[in-house]
Amino acid sequence: MTQSYLEIANQIHSQADAVLQRLKLSSLIEMLGELYFTGSYALNLMTWNDIDMQIMVKKELTPQKALMQIMDLFVNQKGLVKAQIINFNYDYKPHWPRGMCLSTQINFPDLGGIWKFDIWSLQEDDLRKNQLLLGQLQDRMSEGAKKLILEIKHELMQQSGRVPKMGSHWLYQGVLLHGLVEKKAILNFLKERGVEIQGAEG
Repeated sequence: MTQSYLEIANQIHSQADAVLQRLKLSSLIEMLGELYFTGSYALNLMTWNDIDMQIMVKKELTPQKALMQIMDLFVNQKGLVKAQIINFNYDYKPHWPRGMCLSTQINFPDLGGIWKFDIWSLQEDDLRKNQLLLGQLQDRMSEGAKKLILEIKHELMQQSGRVPKMGSHWLYQGVLLHGLVEKKAILNFLKERGVEIQGAEG
């Protein structure tokens, strides 16, 4: 029996919970600052193994020191694939937050394979803006909107196995904040905001 996109999202989210529990990441980050989940994990709109997090680092720590401690946890995992820290205060891109990002990939063969983790240490105003946006998206979520978003995300994934960069960010806003329901209008909304889309039909 073919799984629905909602069932797939719930399954990936359950695997994500198991991965996070195995890493014991929350207990480490509690010593470094406040942890916030964001993106598709926070909204339960997962279509692939990707978990986005943000940390408000304690004032006595620098973002570099905090992220290096978290990186140490990741690099000692048996299934480590890749780990890097990117400073977006210098490598700044429009529509991207300011701060530092620890991006890692770890293979958990019994929990869906390779998982990607992005942990952002943001400037406080960017973190608060993101949390405000997340709350607005959560407040406007409905079963119908969730089904539509997951359908479009899976369609966008057909070319590369993942949603194009910034695609989910704008997709959520287009459907939940702007009230878009027609697929062609949604895809145009994404393209107008610089999301590179190939093969998706309106």
